[in-house]
Amino acid sequence: KLGVTEAQMIKACCLAVRSHKSSGYIKESGSEDTVFAFGGSWADQDFYSHEPFGEITIDPSLFPSLKSVGNNEPAKINQGFFRRFQALLLQTLQAEVEKAIKKAKPIIFTGHSSGGPVAILAAVWYLEKYTRSSGDPCKCLTFGSPLVG
Repeated sequence: KLGVTEAQMIKACCLAVRSHKSSGYIKESGSEDTVFAFGGSWADQDFYSHEPFGEITIDPSLFPSLKSVGNNEPAKINQGFFRRFQALLLQTLQAEVEKAIKKAKPIIFTGHSSGGPVAILAAVWYLEKYTRSSGDPCKCLTFGSPLVG
């Protein structure tokens, strides 16, 4: 068991695909849960960086537990995915997540294609920032997602 119902999977997939038409993400708050869906992008800057391999070191203030295995240094991730997540976080995502937390319903992050890594980063950020104090873990469902780092 994954702790996710079939209805939640279908809803997450539909919202992730629908979010391709949005600029950033869509939020749907229902009676059972709140879903943040991140769509893929057709803009090459969301995938491609002019740096070798498009890698950057993760911001340890946002992700203190993400470390490289073996050397315990901050992990490296795809620059395009991180920049996209960071921009959404600064614009509206953090405030919308905080509103959702107050509703005390499960939170699901989902994404399709290049929205998948953004959903993963959002879920890890949520776990880092809120789970320790609230005790409420989130769920993350991705569909056709490339690697984050």
